[in-house]
Amino acid sequence: ARLRSDGEEEEKKVEGDDDMRGSSVANSADKKDELLDLSDPSLYLDVDAMADDIGQEEVPVVKKGYDDTEPILARIPLRTFLDASWPSVDNQGDSKSASASPSARQNHHPSLYLHQWQFPLSETGEAKLCRQSKALPNSIFGEDLYKYWLDRCPGDCPLQYLFMGNEETMSKMHKDPGGLAISIAPIVGEKECVLVHRDDGNACLYHLEATVDPDSIDFDAYPLLSYARVWRTTIKPGEILIMPQGTYHQCRNVTPCLSYSRFHLDTINLRPFLQSMFDGDAAELSQDEVIWNAVDALMKKVDKVTDAGQEIVKESLRAGTSLILSPDQMKVSEDVTSAVDALRSLRHIVRETARKLDLREAVKGSKADRMPGPSSQTAKIDGSKEQVWSVMVEDIDYCLHEFRYRFSKNVPKLPNRRARGKKRFAMSAPLMR
Repeated sequence: ARLRSDGEEEEKKVEGDDDMRGSSVANSADKKDELLDLSDPSLYLDVDAMADDIGQEEVPVVKKGYDDTEPILARIPLRTFLDASWPSVDNQGDSKSASASPSARQNHHPSLYLHQWQFPLSETGEAKLCRQSKALPNSIFGEDLYKYWLDRCPGDCPLQYLFMGNEETMSKMHKDPGGLAISIAPIVGEKECVLVHRDDGNACLYHLEATVDPDSIDFDAYPLLSYARVWRTTIKPGEILIMPQGTYHQCRNVTPCLSYSRFHLDTINLRPFLQSMFDGDAAELSQDEVIWNAVDALMKKVDKVTDAGQEIVKESLRAGTSLILSPDQMKVSEDVTSAVDALRSLRHIVRETARKLDLREAVKGSKADRMPGPSSQTAKIDGSKEQVWSVMVEDIDYCLHEFRYRFSKNVPKLPNRRARGKKRFAMSAPLMR
């Protein structure tokens, strides 16, 4: 799919001079590397290119007033959805905008809503749409721990989605479980989002029975609704809405809208993520595997830096010279710094997981395996290998310890583990720096 400018010319064939062809390709490549300003009003969605490119993909659709228990009406080819439900213009219209007047549209089913298409899990969608992009620029979010989860989309968070539909198509008020933050970004069109504080959904919205529609609010039937913390905003291309974990929300397309959304896990929301794992409210997120795979990938990243430091020390010993480090040798990249910070946070989450499992086994005995969340002190990775959570804590401690002393000729021995059940902290932030 392409977003094209109204003034963009059709691609021209270059004949004759090979140098001219090479120059044209290079210029095209340079343009692809530039960030696209979605707020540019001259941009529009090239629906035909979208249909030609990924039109064969099956996407989930819902209808207005869908059943909350079984929201998905069907899975249909994207091309079928575009033909039936995305606005088009009649033969007399010349507008390419998705917000053409209703009289110009030829929709058969304008109420259909492409709802939460998880494109990274599609072989074609992953190849064409996944670009290992950061959740947000400028380090607004921390290390994306979900990008280490699945081998089928390496380096990409699999919890990325597309939503698409006519004006007035919407998703109802709800809260997504799992302890994950959510970002929403319109690509074309505008979307109205109503947010309710995570502590007010059940108490003040009466388990979502009460509506926050200004024309339908009933304080007699739902008096505590007056205490609900509610925000209403409309986002447009070029803007990104960030919702903290647990936020109740509903979204309505003000105009025909294609939007992108993703879930995010970093060190900020690890604690609610852990709580969700033990509550068992989002088993499909495979939280134990996510933690395990993230720890494994991050340790490998840190170990490479440790090995490089130890190689410098060995070269100095072989040469019989004093170890003098240059600023470049001592410098740690932002990527590695982020990995170390994430590992230090994950260390405590892993230790708390082991502690909770120990406590559960002591109190519940054989019944512990039937409780929500991790069923024992082991996690199955790739369906076969088993490792103990407490061993993972030791692995992290050893990894961070070696990283700290990566330029030392003699790496001191780790302190002995204290008695089981007593507090044991990872090394302090000043020492890590």
